[in-house]
Amino acid sequence: MIELLYPKDTPARKIGSKASSIVHYKFNTEHWIYRPESGIDYGRDCTLELIEDETWRNHKLECQIKGTLNPKFILNGKFISQNLDFKTLLYALGSSVSFILLVVDVNTETIYYQCLQDYYQEHKEEIDNKLKKNESINIRIPTKNITIKNDIYLQNLAKRKRG
Repeated sequence: MIELLYPKDTPARKIGSKASSIVHYKFNTEHWIYRPESGIDYGRDCTLELIEDETWRNHKLECQIKGTLNPKFILNGKFISQNLDFKTLLYALGSSVSFILLVVDVNTETIYYQCLQDYYQEHKEEIDNKLKKNESINIRIPTKNITIKNDIYLQNLAKRKRG
């Protein structure tokens, strides 16, 4: 009878842990170092720091990781739709470095990415209207935005300083 009192594991925890592990090992260690966040989760799950010519220049990406077993493909497979809390988006918008959403398909180990500051600038009116109505937001990530060994776009995002 006492067995019923022990905490139980959840599928969400397993998926989230696997997604974080995939991000850790899929980013090219030749030019990225993965630093997980510890403590309370308030929107940022890890930081990826860029290494250029074996030199640290303080170029970073802050990341929110979302793991999924079944990405929601929309618009004839051109995008993935991912629900995101407004508090995470607002937190990302306050960052002085590029803040990216990483959606990890844990089945295929594919990592899709979207810079949240850029997404907000491109969809500002739509997002502001949803915020006023307290509606949830779905980020549309182009399916071509996947992490690969030659990730020059992500490297350039890490170098970009934000106001």
